[in-house]
Amino acid sequence: MLTDPDGPLTLQDADRVDSGGKLTALVLGVTGWTAIALLAGWRGHVRRRTGRDDTLVI
Repeated sequence: MLTDPDGPLTLQDADRVDSGGKLTALVLGVTGWTAIALLAGWRGHVRRRTGRDDTLVI
């Protein structure tokens, strides 16, 4: 509950919610993190295959 010097305030329901925007942000975020994870895994795979895994700094 929010309070005001004049008395308590009641909260009203939101009349506009951008759920489509949140879904788009979620999809873009998951896509981005998946791409980063795949690229990092591929980089590690290539480094191990070429024998350069001893200089890999984690």
